[in-house]
Amino acid sequence: MPGAPASALADAPARIRGAAYDTGVRSPVLPRPDASSAASGRRREAPRASSTRGDIQGLRAVAVGLVIANHVFDVPTGGFVGVDIFFVLSGFLITDLLLREHHREGRISYLDFYRRRVRRIVPVATLVLAVTIASTYLLYSGVRGKEVATDGLWAFGFVANWRFADVGTDYFASGGPVSPLQHYWSLSVEEQFYVVWPTLLVLTLAAAALIGGRRLRTPLVTAVVLIVGGASFVYSLAHTVDSPTVAYFSTLDRAWELLVGALIAVTAGAWSRLPDLLRPVLAYAGLAAIVASVALIGEGDPFPAPWAALPVFGTAAVVAAGVGRESRLLWPLQNRVARYLGDISYSLYLWHFPLVILLLAYFPDGGLTYQVVALASTLVLSVFSYHMVENPIRHSSWLEPRWKRVLHNGPANHSHRLANTWLAIGAVVAVVLSAAAVAAPESDTADQQLLTAAPATTEPGQTTVDDPQQQYLTERITQTLQLNKFPTLTPSADQLGIQQWFADMEDYGCVAVVEANYGDCSFGDAAAKSTTVVFGDSIAIAWMPAVREALSDVSRIQQLTLQECPPFDIVTNKFSGGAFPECQAFRPWAVGQIEDLDPDLVIMSSTILYAFGALSDGATGPAALDEISAGLKRTLQQISAPGRTIVFLSAPPGAGDLSACATKVGSPDDCELQVPQEWYQYNDTVRDVVEAAGGVFVDTRDWFCVDDFCPGFIGTTPAFVDGEHLTVQYSKQLGPVLRETLRADLGAAEGAGDKGGQGGKGGKGRRG
Repeated sequence: MPGAPASALADAPARIRGAAYDTGVRSPVLPRPDASSAASGRRREAPRASSTRGDIQGLRAVAVGLVIANHVFDVPTGGFVGVDIFFVLSGFLITDLLLREHHREGRISYLDFYRRRVRRIVPVATLVLAVTIASTYLLYSGVRGKEVATDGLWAFGFVANWRFADVGTDYFASGGPVSPLQHYWSLSVEEQFYVVWPTLLVLTLAAAALIGGRRLRTPLVTAVVLIVGGASFVYSLAHTVDSPTVAYFSTLDRAWELLVGALIAVTAGAWSRLPDLLRPVLAYAGLAAIVASVALIGEGDPFPAPWAALPVFGTAAVVAAGVGRESRLLWPLQNRVARYLGDISYSLYLWHFPLVILLLAYFPDGGLTYQVVALASTLVLSVFSYHMVENPIRHSSWLEPRWKRVLHNGPANHSHRLANTWLAIGAVVAVVLSAAAVAAPESDTADQQLLTAAPATTEPGQTTVDDPQQQYLTERITQTLQLNKFPTLTPSADQLGIQQWFADMEDYGCVAVVEANYGDCSFGDAAAKSTTVVFGDSIAIAWMPAVREALSDVSRIQQLTLQECPPFDIVTNKFSGGAFPECQAFRPWAVGQIEDLDPDLVIMSSTILYAFGALSDGATGPAALDEISAGLKRTLQQISAPGRTIVFLSAPPGAGDLSACATKVGSPDDCELQVPQEWYQYNDTVRDVVEAAGGVFVDTRDWFCVDDFCPGFIGTTPAFVDGEHLTVQYSKQLGPVLRETLRADLGAAEGAGDKGGQGGKGGKGRRG
């Protein structure tokens, strides 16, 4: 999603598409009633479709191919526009179908419409949901299984887009592993559109009949489409800027794309009169626009408005060129392979993304084998489910009244007609779940005993040798990096998750500190002469258990934190891309509290992600680092005071998210990460500013890594709740090493509250 932090994009591209799929039909040429037909009271029949339009099936193949290529190969970067192609096709085909029915029958049957929709959409969608949820439970922890099951419930109710909009704007949740069901969001958009649009169309057609008869039908429906679609586009222009993540998933922001397709169906009479020579010209111009959109649109561009207009109107041009008479010379769309892929595009779309995500359990590093397996599995499952589940049910009389079922099936029992389909569903479930249910390797007993015993050279709390806490940590991390199997973790991966982290943090600190809960976010010895302030974003929040373990007996600790809000005097957006005025209000308030408290020690920390797309001016790389440097200088000037020490704790380098990497078919190596160069660049910038101001910069890298390799757990304790934020348990374990570090760097006696010179001793600021 635009503006999302880099860590949130590690597992898969953030823009995930859905699709709308209907049986392709030829575009209608809407006839004008003449005097004779009106006098006779008979309705003229619209031209009947002789076959499915090949160009539309080809467009479906192009759309699903772009999306799958983007997810499997990460190219083309603009492949996510495939969903916009589907939106246009859906708007066109559904409106075409409804107008034909109204012309033929004089009315639109809601029951028939939704029966067709359910038969077309629900069976395969439900099958994929069930298989994906079960496979997640088999491969991953119960926490992730529960999260995917929750996603599945939202998807089954066709409201997944609002679920993922909410998750995408939640800083903590958005950093978690990508849901294998996230692609259901656009299916939800389309079904929500199908709830509203038929009713609006019926009301408009009724109004036209009351006002001026059939002559007003096309002009009035066209006007409604233009007004509603235009309003949706204008709204999306503003919403994409203010809240890009929500705009991306929002039906209100996407309605104009479906209505562009509807407009082609409504004005089909005009398009049917296109000269044959112009049809291929218009069609290829539309294809060129689609190709241009794939090449030009990237993750950072405003989307869906205005950039989605390029693939949307390109698709509309191709569709319009085939109204009434299919365009010739469109071999790229009309060849047999493209048409078949278009036929199975719904199954292709539904199966591909769960496989893209869940196969990472077997191939955590990706690579060619992973890509081949993902593509082959997607194709096999899609062909099977299309022929054995999707098509039989779509063409069955399921959900029809009994008399219609008898006419449709003859004397045969309806359940017998679908017996093969149920067998096919059982076969798919059995095969996929058997593949997912590979037994987890047993924990190695020797490894487990090694990790549960303290290293021989030192013990926690020992202070008679130089830097014993760091020596202890280094040995424990080294042991962890040598493991071949996952030990029994405490807490287990099933006990992790951001909601559990919130609950644990209630005992060790606050999350967002505001004036209303300010007094409840004070800890430690209230009678101590020394006062410490913890100032920063969610990384500072995660340090609170360590700070309390280190200083509670010698200092009063006041927490001043707000997630996504750095301590630097800079203007930032939320990581979801929207404006963040709360941060701009919080920072000066927090600085005022520091001035009133006059603390002896201010501990600051922040994530490195502000340098990668969260600044309000969009700066990244060196420009962002310069802006952060200047903002940190201003903050240090505001909070510095004689006798006050300022310590900046670097953010942990991070590791794999255990909820995603600790699978039942993997190894601890899957959860290891190497310290990225961006981490060094960011912290070098911060270190230079802090030390120039007389403060202390503490490089915490060695508390998590050895030789720049960082495991997701250390010993038997998970280090991170989500790959970035410390677990409460490991943060507490770092209390002694933090205490020793503050001792060495500040030259402070263990129980002293005396104020030294401003900034203390900065000489050891580079140490771990």
